[in-house]
Amino acid sequence: MLGLVGAAAAYAAAFLPGGAPAWAGPLLGVASIVIMTATALLAAARPGGGTLAAMLAVGGLALAFAMASVWTIPPTDPANPDLDLGLPRAAAHLLYGIGLLPALIVPLVYAWTFDRATLSEADLARVRAAAAAHRGEAAEPPQRP
Repeated sequence: MLGLVGAAAAYAAAFLPGGAPAWAGPLLGVASIVIMTATALLAAARPGGGTLAAMLAVGGLALAFAMASVWTIPPTDPANPDLDLGLPRAAAHLLYGIGLLPALIVPLVYAWTFDRATLSEADLARVRAAAAAHRGEAAEPPQRP
């Protein structure tokens, strides 16, 4: 909810006299990451999903920090910019911190928590039984070839 309020405030600030204030951009960036992280945490809210939820929360905080840092980097001389791994500092924070780092970490966390975060055979049997009950059929175990 806090992310939605922050995003709404950032959008509403664009209608202020004189245009959007300097804080609107960072607020919108951080609020969008908070919204995405909260949605992912809701998806991981199940028994045994604590490790995945913790990793998502830490990842969300890291992404929010990387997003906010883009706006806090002091401007440099265009003729002699400070480079981080070959990119201007703000672009490096954006590409490496928000793009590359999650692309490397998320698959590892998913693989590490797969057994605890996905449906077990017992969960699938309950889903099949509920679907069969909804259709008015007798629940039958699935046939294996």
